[in-house]
Amino acid sequence: MNAIRNIVTLQLGLLLSAGIGVASLFPDYLKLSITALFLCLGYAFLSLILVYKKAKLRLGLHNTLLFCTFLIGYIVYATHLPKNIPYHIDNHYKEGQKELVHIKILESQRSTSFYHQYIAKVKQISNSKTNGKAIVRFQKHDSLVALEPGQEKLIYAQIQPLPPPVNPFDIDMRNYYKSLGIFHRITLKEDAIIDHISSDIKRSWTLRKKALQSLEHTSLKEPSKQLIQAMVLGYRDEWSTDRRTQYSNAGVAHILAISGLHIGLLYLVLFWLFLPLQRISNSRIPVYLICLVGLWAYAWFTGMSPSATRSVSMLSFFIATKIWQRPAPPLHILGSSYIVLLLLKPEWLFHIGFQMSFSAVFFILWLYPKAISLWEPKYLLIKRVWQIILISCIAQLGVLPWTLHYFGKIPGLFLLSNLIIFSVLSVLLIGGMLILLLSLVFNVYNGWHIEIYNFLIKQIDTYVQWVSLQDNWILTVSKPNIAISISIFILLIFAFQILWQRKYSYLRNLSIAGIAFLILISFSKTMATREEVWLLQEFGESLILQIKPNEITLFTNNTGVDSTYLWRRLSDTYSQRKINTAELPKSFKLDHQIYVHVDSTAIYPEKVPDNTVIILQHSTKVNLDKLIHNLRPVKVIADGSNYPNTVLHWQETCIERKTPLLYTGEKGAIRLGSSPTIFEKYLRKTSDSFAKIPQR
Repeated sequence: MNAIRNIVTLQLGLLLSAGIGVASLFPDYLKLSITALFLCLGYAFLSLILVYKKAKLRLGLHNTLLFCTFLIGYIVYATHLPKNIPYHIDNHYKEGQKELVHIKILESQRSTSFYHQYIAKVKQISNSKTNGKAIVRFQKHDSLVALEPGQEKLIYAQIQPLPPPVNPFDIDMRNYYKSLGIFHRITLKEDAIIDHISSDIKRSWTLRKKALQSLEHTSLKEPSKQLIQAMVLGYRDEWSTDRRTQYSNAGVAHILAISGLHIGLLYLVLFWLFLPLQRISNSRIPVYLICLVGLWAYAWFTGMSPSATRSVSMLSFFIATKIWQRPAPPLHILGSSYIVLLLLKPEWLFHIGFQMSFSAVFFILWLYPKAISLWEPKYLLIKRVWQIILISCIAQLGVLPWTLHYFGKIPGLFLLSNLIIFSVLSVLLIGGMLILLLSLVFNVYNGWHIEIYNFLIKQIDTYVQWVSLQDNWILTVSKPNIAISISIFILLIFAFQILWQRKYSYLRNLSIAGIAFLILISFSKTMATREEVWLLQEFGESLILQIKPNEITLFTNNTGVDSTYLWRRLSDTYSQRKINTAELPKSFKLDHQIYVHVDSTAIYPEKVPDNTVIILQHSTKVNLDKLIHNLRPVKVIADGSNYPNTVLHWQETCIERKTPLLYTGEKGAIRLGSSPTIFEKYLRKTSDSFAKIPQR
């Protein structure tokens, strides 16, 4: 922990992060935190100015200032929440109603299977000026023309909060978009755009679009073109899911995002190009300024993505120390950039890219000098290979907690992949830039350089594909929660500190952290042993999912369910559990609640107990009014196998009959009961009295 204890910016960054984390959990104490901050600052000011010589009063000054940093983190995050921003769209839109909305497209997002998506700034709702961002999307089969960054539109549409996950095994995208400051979604229909407001297309997007078009004219093969688009332009929309998965399983997905690796190489290239200028007197500062401007221009050109912005910000602090000729420890520079970025964008603390990039860089700056000092080969080739091995292993350790939390798997052959990729990465990046420059400026679309690049990419893709297919080397685990991931991060820091300095205090701290980690694991295991039963939402399907600690069972009448996309999602989420299938029961009891399915045959029991829930399937032609009159169910549920129009008619009937109706198409998956242990009993035992209810 000396690395953190001796670097003030790391201490302040840690406390700032703690304040932001507490604010995300308890956001309702903004006024109290502002009051506490003023009191702490007042005490610090008085102790410095009025009673500076009294040691007793100065004893708490350091801790007071650290606590102020914690409060600043809380306040900064809380003031960025929609409820504390008067002009935020969250405080002006009317849920469930269409309104006139003025939007400005900021950037395009990766399209889903059904929708084109964009991030847009909402400038006005009806007559109210607003601020804030939203996801704007429209279906692929609609006749709407693709939107471009910088365009402004007047639309008549409904603003909705970002929906929760549809099923319990789906990823909660709200957390990702929340880290980008996005809380709402707008779905456009073909007639939603009222007016095209005069506006200029983003200059950066125009240039990037020209660059993309110039690549289309080259003789580059599709894999090579896509790699240049990703590595040089930050454009990954054309990448297939399978190819992304291959690079991820091989442990080299980081080269597809413009990160510190790319920005660092670009800085070296710029510095080398302007190296002759340094022979002129007083040219050192202009050279560094040119490099700085070049890096920010490149970030602007690629769309100012969060990853590019983070990387350029970190390198800007490094260049600033060179300009001022005040060398600072690398960890101090890292801590300074970390603090500045969190003060400007506190929500980035919860962004996966932010967490992984800073963790990887921290571990490299902290552990690499210590590790390389243990053995430094004399021969250049062996030295370079040893450096790549060290950096790859240390970076993988740094991102380990977040890799487990977000992906639940570790690519065991990442070292083999990175040895090859790192050795040719500079060639790939600089070669891609040259091909782009020649095609964009000089209209050179063919040549030996492109043939060499195509050959190189083909070999790399073949190698990455081979590594990704080694399933036995991909370690898959149950995804730990964020608390356990943070605990793993802390344990790694303590463990490596003991390796370098064997002190009792470090061993004590490691023991305490280890005990806390075991308690968290035990608590998580206890939570995981709770069984759950869900009525799933899947269009055209009737599905019930029973989740147990060691296995899950999918109840369905679809014999080919194991070849569906839903089965793949189940396999990814519950990779450590056995997945079974069983026939969907006509009726069952769960936690003293009776459930009866009514399918397309419209057959149901003549009599049921008072606390019965009816589940309607496959747009059954049953007379719902008569069914409710005869059975008097406490609730009616319509699953995803029903047509939405049919459900609308059922809703009218249920309103007249004053019977609640839940539709999974609107609510998502519905949890059934609270004691799933009874569920198995009534599914397995056909001799049970309820199973004898006559069906007709």
